[in-house]
Amino acid sequence: MKRHCELKRCLVVDDNLEWRGRAQGFLASHGFYIVQIESEDAAYAHCVSKMPDVVLIGTRRATAFIRRLRKLSAGAEPIVIMCPEANDVSSVGDAIWHGATDYLVKPCNREIFDAKLRQTGIL
Repeated sequence: MKRHCELKRCLVVDDNLEWRGRAQGFLASHGFYIVQIESEDAAYAHCVSKMPDVVLIGTRRATAFIRRLRKLSAGAEPIVIMCPEANDVSSVGDAIWHGATDYLVKPCNREIFDAKLRQTGIL
C-alpha cells in the first residue's frame, strides 16, 4: 500500500492566480509542498535548480515548456499534467506527444482533480 505521508514537491505553473490558488489548496490537503510560478521561463529555472515530482502547467506555451523539461529531466522524470482551459483542449495531443503525462481541463472541482491525481499515480 502506497503511503501518502512523504512530501512530494509540486510546481504549479499558470498565469491565472485564481487557478494556482485553487490547485494549491487541493494539493496541500494531500501533504504536497507547492511552489506557484506564473511563467514558463521562471518555472524552467526552478526546475533546473530543484526538479519537482509533479508539474501542473496551464500556460499558453505549455508544450514548449514540456519539451524543454523533458530534455532537462533525463533520469528524474516528473509527472506532468497539462491544465488547459475548457476552450483550448486542441493543444492536449501535442502536449502529450511532447511528454505530458496527462491533462486536466480547468476549471474543475475537487473530485475531478483528486481523480486525476489517482489516475496518474500521484496519489
